[in-house]
Amino acid sequence: MIPNSSHQLWNDLLTEKHQPTLSSLSLQMKLNALKFAVKYNKISLDEAIEDLYRFCANNAHMYQKDVNTIFNLS
Repeated sequence: MIPNSSHQLWNDLLTEKHQPTLSSLSLQMKLNALKFAVKYNKISLDEAIEDLYRFCANNAHMYQKDVNTIFNLS
């Protein structure tokens, strides 16, 4: 299960208030690219949150372990 995009931790990930250790290199790269884009005003924070949410939701089978880590799911 992927928490919906309104969950505060999506925002916290992109603003570096929450920095869990991720096991997936591709998810780390996507997250870093979105942080960079937000930092340099290429996209809004809301757009980045939606993009990251869709990326994880569309690839849930690959990222479920990291999503569990991010959101403290069991």
